Amino acid sequence: MVSLFPQPGPLLPGFPTLLITGPYHSSAPIHLALTLNSELGPQAHALILAPSRTLFKDAILRLNDHWLYANSGTGRNAALATSVTLLYPPTPVHLSLVLSMLCVPGTENQSAGLHPKTAQAVAPSLVVLAEPSRYFLPSVDPSMSSYVPPTALHLTLT
Repeated sequence: MVSLFPQPGPLLPGFPTLLITGPYHSSAPIHLALTLNSELGPQAHALILAPSRTLFKDAILRLNDHWLYANSGTGRNAALATSVTLLYPPTPVHLSLVLSMLCVPGTENQSAGLHPKTAQAVAPSLVVLAEPSRYFLPSVDPSMSSYVPPTALHLTLT
């Protein structure tokens, strides 16, 4: 099972697709990707899409996740992290473009001059849309209710 926390930690139930809303810590997408890669082994690959590299990075730095600082760049965790791709499409149009261009070499798109960021070696086992509200709200105001809350993760396990 996968988790939003370093192990040992609470596990999520099995899911083919999942929407997590409400407050969660900013390193949750990374822990989710690492625990999935750990569970599925070398064939696993996680893709995290966030609207802003700066906001994503700053939120993780503000959190000061001790486990990430102590363990993410060492041994097995570093190997698991190599199977995580982070992309930062800044607008809904860019997000749509990236999602529409994702493909695996060997498919019918192989001869179309694939870009290395969108042509993945293997199909993603997990796609995480981190904070999708940022694509549709000019500024995320916690008092403003929206269809997809500002602190939402949309996860699809394939």
